[in-house]
Amino acid sequence: MQGVDKNAIIDNVWQYSHYYAQSLQTCEILYKEGQGIACLNVLFNVFENVSKSVIENYDMKFYNVLQTLFTQNIIDGKEFDFLNNENLSVRKIRNLLMHADVFSLGFEKEGIFYPFYENDTLLMLYNDLSWEIFYIINKIVLYKLNH
Repeated sequence: MQGVDKNAIIDNVWQYSHYYAQSLQTCEILYKEGQGIACLNVLFNVFENVSKSVIENYDMKFYNVLQTLFTQNIIDGKEFDFLNNENLSVRKIRNLLMHADVFSLGFEKEGIFYPFYENDTLLMLYNDLSWEIFYIINKIVLYKLNH
């Protein structure tokens, strides 16, 4: 997904919402400044709020938002799985970072354990996840702009 131009996505989002576009720019700035938890928090927040705004229901739980995006064919099965599978999905990472004691949690990648309390782990997660999340945000926004 790294072939996607994040600036072009931000421009598309700008047509939908200046606030969300500025928030995506903030994600990138925080990442470049080495602020792992901050860039992930803002990214997850933007994704959830863009999704809820397109569905026009801010009271839905995040899981239901993802299901609605999928059932309305706004996202496909591969994207739904990336966002919401039982392993290390965006929804699971978001929930762990926002609601759990991260000092005892992390994930394994290529035989190495990466604890969530380390900033380098969070920056790696942002780098690994942000391209796909930006792409999905773009897809959701373009759907809304065209319908």
